[in-house]
Amino acid sequence: MTADQFDQAVTLTGADPKSRATQAARLVLAGGATPNAAASVVGIQPSAVYRAVKRLSAAIDAGCCRTCGKPL
Repeated sequence: MTADQFDQAVTLTGADPKSRATQAARLVLAGGATPNAAASVVGIQPSAVYRAVKRLSAAIDAGCCRTCGKPL
């Protein structure tokens, strides 16, 4: 996932870009880190990283906004 795609996913899901879970998900999805490593870097549990990655990946994989139907 590119940084632009990640930013779109954050916007579509309404996630807080400053949250530690979102920061860790950026490290995983756009930076190539493992979820465990990203969790250690930002100081949260790996399960929170896995949930954030799943939520943000689903927004991109869907190809469109689940709420309004607009294409990404």
